[in-house]
Amino acid sequence: MTARISMFLACLSLAALTALFVAIIALRFAGISIPSADEIAGILLGGTLALGFAAAVPKDQHIAVDFFVDKLGTKGAAAARALAAVIMIAIIFYLLIGFSRMWYTAWLSGITMLGHLPIPRWVPMGVVLLGLIMLEISLVLRFLQRVISEGFGPAKHDFLEGEL
Repeated sequence: MTARISMFLACLSLAALTALFVAIIALRFAGISIPSADEIAGILLGGTLALGFAAAVPKDQHIAVDFFVDKLGTKGAAAARALAAVIMIAIIFYLLIGFSRMWYTAWLSGITMLGHLPIPRWVPMGVVLLGLIMLEISLVLRFLQRVISEGFGPAKHDFLEGEL
């Protein structure tokens, strides 16, 4: 469920980013510029990436480089994948705590973006924060799923090899 919500929100963010780029290009021919377009584009890109990662994790549809891990044998590779999952959960959690504090401080202070439009900084930071929250939830749920039922074997599908 979190993957579908994340993918939907990532698609909305990407669609908004695309519309912004098209508007910037089209309006440039008329000599019109969009205030704070750079800041808005950065926000949408950050949201798209974080939400997209959260959507890719549950089905192992992300890039995994396991050349060295596969050389460890079955048990060693499983242990390395489990360790990597725990480390990733810890890193994203640490980032999530720090970013949450930054978001809360921006919300309390009412500080705005540096661009021409007075966009409160907590609004765009909230887009990225939502993506990080969804990513952490996806990582934890995927880890638990692997612990309870699947194990930490290789990914079930390899898109480069044509296996689905």
